[in-house]
Amino acid sequence: MRIAANAFALLALMAGSTVVLTAAEPMEGVWKFSSAKSPSAALYESQILTITSEDGMVAVTEDNITRKGLKYRVTWRMAFDGKDYPVTGSTAGVELISGTRLGPNSIEVKAKRKDGSVFGTYWMALSTDGTLRITLAWSGADISGPPARVVIHERQ
Repeated sequence: MRIAANAFALLALMAGSTVVLTAAEPMEGVWKFSSAKSPSAALYESQILTITSEDGMVAVTEDNITRKGLKYRVTWRMAFDGKDYPVTGSTAGVELISGTRLGPNSIEVKAKRKDGSVFGTYWMALSTDGTLRITLAWSGADISGPPARVVIHERQ
């Protein structure tokens, strides 16, 4: 469960292509997990995602509290160029992240182990109602639970 929770958190906001984030980036801001609006079973009691941009990179900070009460912070900075960037704070063994932009309001992010193998793939899209929809799929036999989950975050 901890592995799935971390994989989810990491997918929770990594992003897409050689497009540089600007102040007009629609996913930039503070996002709070909404258990009421999320169709999949929640892995978190609480998750706050803070997304900023600087020097052509997106920076993500995840403040997480699992259903079991584990508190942890995951951070990373990356460009939308498909290259691997380091992740800190993961309790699931995710050490690298890469991302590509799929469209103006959607991204695909790959969470990876140290050896570069993909741990999970996340697709994030900003909905027309202003919520952030995150769909994720895990790779590997060490992940329990359904192969895909959908969670919703609301802008704060």
